[in-house]
Amino acid sequence: MRYIVGIALALTIVGERADGQEREIDILFGNILELISEEGADIDDITAHYEELFRNPLDLNRAGADDLQRLIILNDFQIESLLAYRRDYGPLFSVNELAYIDGFDERLARLLSPFLSAGNVSLKSGGAKREFKFRAKRILNELAGFAPITREELLKKPESRYIGSEWYTMGSFEGDVGSNISFNVTAENDVGELVPLIAEGVYLPDFVSGSLQYNSRGKLTKLIVGDYHAGFGQGLVFKSGFSSIAMQSDPLRLKMNPSGFTRFKSTSEQGFMRGIAASVNIGKSVFNLGVALNSFDAKTSDGSFSTIYETGEHNTPSKLSNKDRLREYVFIFNSTINFSKLRVSFTNATFGFNMKDGRNYSEYSKYRHYNGIFGNAGVDFVWQAGSTRVFGELAADYRGNPAAITGVTGTLGQYSTYGLLARYYSKSFNAPHASAYTRNSGPNNEIGVKLSLLHHKILNSKLFLTYDFTRFPGPRYQASRPSSQHDLRVELKNDKSEYCTWDFSTVHRRRVYDISGTKGGLQQPFNSLRFKGGAKIQLTDRFSIAIKGQSTLVKRGGGNFTKGFSIFQEGTLTGSNGNFTLRGRVGRFAANSWDNRIYTSESDITSLYSMLNYGAGWRAYLFISTRPFPSLTVKVKYSCTSYTDRDKTGEGLTLAEGPSRHELKMQFAIRF
Repeated sequence: MRYIVGIALALTIVGERADGQEREIDILFGNILELISEEGADIDDITAHYEELFRNPLDLNRAGADDLQRLIILNDFQIESLLAYRRDYGPLFSVNELAYIDGFDERLARLLSPFLSAGNVSLKSGGAKREFKFRAKRILNELAGFAPITREELLKKPESRYIGSEWYTMGSFEGDVGSNISFNVTAENDVGELVPLIAEGVYLPDFVSGSLQYNSRGKLTKLIVGDYHAGFGQGLVFKSGFSSIAMQSDPLRLKMNPSGFTRFKSTSEQGFMRGIAASVNIGKSVFNLGVALNSFDAKTSDGSFSTIYETGEHNTPSKLSNKDRLREYVFIFNSTINFSKLRVSFTNATFGFNMKDGRNYSEYSKYRHYNGIFGNAGVDFVWQAGSTRVFGELAADYRGNPAAITGVTGTLGQYSTYGLLARYYSKSFNAPHASAYTRNSGPNNEIGVKLSLLHHKILNSKLFLTYDFTRFPGPRYQASRPSSQHDLRVELKNDKSEYCTWDFSTVHRRRVYDISGTKGGLQQPFNSLRFKGGAKIQLTDRFSIAIKGQSTLVKRGGGNFTKGFSIFQEGTLTGSNGNFTLRGRVGRFAANSWDNRIYTSESDITSLYSMLNYGAGWRAYLFISTRPFPSLTVKVKYSCTSYTDRDKTGEGLTLAEGPSRHELKMQFAIRF
């Protein structure tokens, strides 16, 4: 399941915000990444989304419902309230006027102001039209992949060393050309990568991505050439990129908002389309058409592929030889009709590889196999009546295997909201490009219902309750027989005060797994209980301290509980003019079982970083963000993880002697 929240930007553009505003964003979103870490969120992609909004703020007086959904922070009730306010009272005079609209408050208006405008003039001064960014990082320890080796030894064991540099490097350039054209180009080299171009010593970046977009208010509303994301309906047919449905705590966000076609600006080397996409608006109807030719790293032989590699790393001879060996052809069509209270959409995705699928499939994944032309088609709808939204999507693959998802969201009085989501995905439904809500590895072999409630007036705080029951009719990973899963989340959060905020949450999960080493599908229960709590105190206008802790209890079958914990303290100092931030953290963790691993979010040069705490030891970092000139932002981060349960870190080519691992990251961004 992809819990990919679209709000993990917290510190991406800290130098551009006032101190208090940066602090509020950090308070509101600083812990969200921990909810999605286990699901592989593409933080670069999320950051790029908000940087685009920062450079080109959304005009509140011209934005439609689909435009407002791009903010991701807003739920359907807030969007409808804003549109109704605009119909009743006319255009807004400033973003601050949001505070007087039902569903908004002064704090939310301040939070959104960097990404909004009211009229043709942006609230931010001197908005940049172009930006160049350079990013670099490296492990300061000597890694096994870079250890000295003789030429003779390397010829005998060519896979024992990296072929390139110890540094990760990335450069990007993006901006606007006039009012209708925007562009972006990204070049990246992972650690150890090096690709010769013409002669020895002359190289190209290993990964290059880019796109050019044309926008207009005519019939051709959007045209993208290059790399792009696509998302329609509730994600049962086609959805790439991050998904706003991941705002798990907000019941009104259980409905996925279709993103349509958007430029791809991340450094991820998988999960995007490379081709051309267009959107045409004719009356109440919108038509979207996209074609793509995607490349994959794969192990191939005799016209078939046996493995697809998704790491994007090409830093050894064998990995380099597998680069872009497999091709996929993709055709996307979507048509949407908008009525006053109803939106109906049809989506079809057709795709196929240029080689036969020769992968070995297990019992639970055998339905993912296909050869030749394959695809999915579906119909989705959204109907609104006041504060109530009813939505759903019915889809099938080209073999006729069905899948469906439906739900309803709304308000219960003045202080409560609710969301109910039900889904049925047949065992044999196969949708490789889908990203609908699921508790499985993909939307198949699942019957489930999710209930989410939010109350705003519990101890002057927000109380979130979420329960999800899922039934798996067929085998799944590590479960050879039908099974079920229960997930319960309770969260209490108080983030209204400017000077002190706190939160507490607990998550209980119960499922079953096969007992390792037994025959006949004998199963045992798996129970996990996770606690998380923290507080942040603003001691002065420029200095704050925070403490946060997590703990896990896990029990398999009749065994004993295994335990894990993580606790850290953090201090933040900001400059009086908002051009400087210094943040330091030190923490202790102990999670000796993989089941007890803990993810924590950290400030990083990109935005937020998800740190995996596994084993026992200490973690510390120092983060500096400064803007010496109005157009230049510099970020530097040094971090150290020191283990107390081992004398080596990493494995394989990333192995380093000693119990400590040191890393340096830096980023320079020039806006002009």
